[in-house]
Amino acid sequence: MKKKQISLSLFSILFFFVLIKVVFADAPLETKRYFPLVIHIAPTPTPTPVPTPTVVPTPNPEVPPPYSTSLYMKTVNPSTLFSLGCTYGEQDQLSPGVQDTVVFLAFGKPTMNDGIYGASLFGFGPASTDEIGEAIKQFGSGYRVCLGDDEFSHLRIAVGTSNYGDPDLVSWWDHGRKWARMVNDINKYFITQGLFTWVDSVGASDMELAWNAPSVTRLWVEGYDYANSYPLYNFGAAEGCPTRLAPQWQCASPWTREDVWYISFGSGASYPMPLIYATNGVNARQWAWLSVYAVEQHGAPMDFKGAFTQYQACQQRGGCDLLDNTPEEGWQQLYDELKYDPRTEQLLQWSTDIKWWGE
Repeated sequence: MKKKQISLSLFSILFFFVLIKVVFADAPLETKRYFPLVIHIAPTPTPTPVPTPTVVPTPNPEVPPPYSTSLYMKTVNPSTLFSLGCTYGEQDQLSPGVQDTVVFLAFGKPTMNDGIYGASLFGFGPASTDEIGEAIKQFGSGYRVCLGDDEFSHLRIAVGTSNYGDPDLVSWWDHGRKWARMVNDINKYFITQGLFTWVDSVGASDMELAWNAPSVTRLWVEGYDYANSYPLYNFGAAEGCPTRLAPQWQCASPWTREDVWYISFGSGASYPMPLIYATNGVNARQWAWLSVYAVEQHGAPMDFKGAFTQYQACQQRGGCDLLDNTPEEGWQQLYDELKYDPRTEQLLQWSTDIKWWGE
């Protein structure tokens, strides 16, 4: 019975489909219908502006560079020097572009007490070369810490003394040698601490003709040259020496132009970055004429690192009538005088102006 019912049902279904085909055989083709096509078109993104990098113009070789502030030092306190170095680091970190500067820290005349070499700190010492060296290490460390994420700026620290002093109270050759070893040790520290990319050190001396004999000053330079791995910068003067306007002048006796050339450049250890403080330009003319002498007598001009002025120190203490060039004026005077003779024309990398620390 069930099978028969199922057969009838199948027959009914087949009959129904046949009937539909007959009835609609001539009917028009069915209309195809489509669901609407929905396309999501994302809006065109607005380009995000790309910040234009700060372009630091190439320095004009005929325009004075920004000057640094150098210091006459009356302390070697490590924490004080660290904070001081930090100040210089912050300044470079906040300045646009890459900074490359030199700072002279002058610690006074050479001293020797019980066989211990050092410097006078201008009456606030003496301080030993070990103490001065530690102070410079802290200064450099402070600079790097506060330079922050500035990966490219650089500071050179010129550790200064002078040729002033009694020639019988100091073994000048030994003092120069000891000063060079101190500078070597400072740089060794910067290298081992991973700081040397950003900060390094050189020796420096304010060598003035009125302060000591050429024989004494030469001894100190030769002692430095005996032990040095890093250069020596002379930030002194050439009192009395001739100029292109006064070629008949003579350097302060017993000094000769050969002596001044030797301590400033001829020794092989030294480079001049001299005091150009006279507003009438005579200091610049003296040094430029010394470079002409170097060409004519030794076959090459002197390689000047820059110009050194004392405008800020004069503002602090006075007594600098006609000797208070601004750093821009001092640099420009030296540059123009060196340019006067094509044989001595050169770029001047740095400008620095000194003042008294703590005043």
